[in-house]
Amino acid sequence: MKHCHSSYERGSDLPKEQCQREGISYYFLLKHLKNYDRANEFVAPALSHAPAKIVRFFENRTGSNIYF
Repeated sequence: MKHCHSSYERGSDLPKEQCQREGISYYFLLKHLKNYDRANEFVAPALSHAPAKIVRFFENRTGSNIYF
């Protein structure tokens, strides 16, 4: 997600829409996997690599919150 957001912000690597779609795919994958990560030992560490600003960016675009 972090790389997708960086590419989106730069706008020079790939089209912005493609970067956004890929980042949203990662976001939904992590959101889905969170249902199976009962001990919270995998998803939370993965999200710790992405600043809160980036997580909020994808939350706003999906209308979905990864933290329940």
